[in-house]
Amino acid sequence: MSALAASNHARSVPVDTIDAVLDGQLYISSLACARTVSETHPELAITHMLSVCPEMSSSGPAHMVLPIQDSEYDNILDHLPAACQFIENAISAGGRVLVHCVMGVSRSATVIAAYLMKTRRLSPNQALCAIRKRRPRIFPNYGFVKQLYVFEACSYVPTRTHPAYRSWKRRQRQDVTQFLNILSDTSVILPDKIYLNSDLPSDLDQATCLVKYMGLSHCLSLSPSGVQPHTLGIDQYHVDIPVDSAGLIHALPTACNYIRSSLSTGGRVLVHSRTESVAVLVITAYLMRSRRINPRQAVQMVKDALPLFEPTANFMRHLEKFASTFDYLADSASQSVSMPSSTSSASSLHMPSSPSAAGFAPLVGAAKDRAVRSMAPPARRVSIAGQS
Repeated sequence: MSALAASNHARSVPVDTIDAVLDGQLYISSLACARTVSETHPELAITHMLSVCPEMSSSGPAHMVLPIQDSEYDNILDHLPAACQFIENAISAGGRVLVHCVMGVSRSATVIAAYLMKTRRLSPNQALCAIRKRRPRIFPNYGFVKQLYVFEACSYVPTRTHPAYRSWKRRQRQDVTQFLNILSDTSVILPDKIYLNSDLPSDLDQATCLVKYMGLSHCLSLSPSGVQPHTLGIDQYHVDIPVDSAGLIHALPTACNYIRSSLSTGGRVLVHSRTESVAVLVITAYLMRSRRINPRQAVQMVKDALPLFEPTANFMRHLEKFASTFDYLADSASQSVSMPSSTSSASSLHMPSSPSAAGFAPLVGAAKDRAVRSMAPPARRVSIAGQS
């Protein structure tokens, strides 16, 4: 399964509760809850409703409908000023507003975030965090998040002549398509645990959304990989993978240790390399070591997640050699390498060998070696003692 499919599934599950964003004033819910709110929750005394979906028809002046689809390509920006004004007028008159979409996770959260941004002068991230404290499962799509930033840049009055609006409109389809392609190329190896990716966005908003879409807490980057200084709030760790077989075998336990330590705290790990076969090799080695299974069993687990994956003879030889020596290397690595304990820092392990990974090109026949524009350069460096 790709990360795109996983994120679409997450947004397709309704949150069947009505949650107060502002007590006694502003509420958020799904379509199902909104349809029965007067019968099931009379104590809320809802006076106004804002439906951000085409599935509901307006019932009068106290009911605004924005017929918007939950698509990254849809334009919600043009509707935000009127939606904010509707909420503001209702609350000023002592009313209570329920904002809903179909699932209660994306469109409704975007509209409420816009209202909080305008009235409380919050940034898009601050507004979404405020909503998430009351309703943890909100999940605005990437296109809507980008439009919240444009809403802020336009001083909450977006017009087609504003430079920020024109810039967004000119690049909207290209930006969204690029982000969705990156999500499609990100594979779920173990659900809610390990993800594989060979392309990372250079755009900070895209990188931030990628982390949030997948709920990532850790990133293991493997050479060849460049990283740009994004502040993503996740732990980043880099391992240079040598070209020679001996150096490779010594590097694998360190990468495995990082994955293990990340998962032991309930984290979600993105394993990234511009050369996809390198990331696949590390993940397969981790599965062998953590599950105590042989190379072919581990390869089958990976093939279940990556149907096009076909290991070459060279790939299998590396795994067989790792299988015959990793117990010794696990002890050696644990004695000479300190894994990072912070969840907000970046670190790096550099093996004393050429950083080029050209020698890995034939490891996986069907894997594509895609270029990266990447994530974050390592700040700390650790080395394995006693290697030459």
